[in-house]
Amino acid sequence: MSDFIDHRDKPETEQHQNFHLSDNTSFFERENVQKLVCLSSKADGRIICLADVPGAEGQSFFRKKNCDTVSEVEEQAFLDIWNELQRLSRLSKEKKRNCAGEDFVLVFDIVSHAMKKEEVRNFWKAKKHFTPRVGVMIDPFNGKIIDNGGERYCISFESSKDAIRCASFLKDSFFESLDSGLQTKISFKVGLSQGHRSGYENGSNALVLKRSERLCHVAREKILVSSDCKDGSEPENGNAPVEIDGIEVLSAEDERFVHKLLDCMERKWQDESFFVDEFSKQLSSSKSHIYRKMISLLGLSPNNFIREYRLGKSIDLLNKTTSNIAEVAFEAGFSSPSYFTKCFQLRYGVTPSEYLQIMGE
Repeated sequence: MSDFIDHRDKPETEQHQNFHLSDNTSFFERENVQKLVCLSSKADGRIICLADVPGAEGQSFFRKKNCDTVSEVEEQAFLDIWNELQRLSRLSKEKKRNCAGEDFVLVFDIVSHAMKKEEVRNFWKAKKHFTPRVGVMIDPFNGKIIDNGGERYCISFESSKDAIRCASFLKDSFFESLDSGLQTKISFKVGLSQGHRSGYENGSNALVLKRSERLCHVAREKILVSSDCKDGSEPENGNAPVEIDGIEVLSAEDERFVHKLLDCMERKWQDESFFVDEFSKQLSSSKSHIYRKMISLLGLSPNNFIREYRLGKSIDLLNKTTSNIAEVAFEAGFSSPSYFTKCFQLRYGVTPSEYLQIMGE
């Protein structure tokens, strides 16, 4: 395979412009050219044509067309130029999108699983030291904190690349601060969605924030990316959003299901009589379909998901309220304080009263 570069100065550019921009098209199609780009400089009128030709026929063709400025270049040099042009093209598209007011909103949350009491204490100590440093850590990625709702951070980025790389960096940084024994008992949950930049201060973008928060809520081990972020986050290598492991792009259909599911939970989580049968009515789907979908997307059965959701809300209530544990239990949708305490301890490794004691420390 041969790689060629053809460059000219005025007045030759006018004479050969048609060849570069039109006559060569049929030749390139006939000769199965793999890569082609023609560049024209507005400043000096110079035209550069790059062509990756699978054989010596290309050089012969160029000579017949009196293209005596054709040069054969090393394949790696050609690829370097080609890749740089592709990169500049992507940056241009991303810049246009940003000028149109597009932001990528990331929400992350750090949650623990069943631990011993001392492990719970160490986890919250690590989290307490980590979260105040987030603002500094996101600076290299051009991130901006737009909301800090308790333990969950909402951060905006102008680039999906920066958002995903920042999420990976934050996750790695937090896990490095933990003892190795704790790392398997922690989930760093991340949701990322795309929306218009339109005044985070006045709440006009509540929808994109809500989408990211919901994706964060249902995320598992991977960074969960909304369906409309896909085009903005696959600059290279086919369908891989960025060259970082641990990314899952949600399909539009699955995202609709997630939002319907959480719409239902937000209305019903405090109702202690709300169980799986009600899901079927609210989502207008059979119980078997809902079960399969939730296992596939969330890794949880409907019953377990309801319990997890209520326990997550109980953490928020315990952090914010002056109510006693019995009141929190009923407010979170549990049928009794004893059942709430049992579920809480199985999930977090401590009782609600022990949790409050640790947080007080």
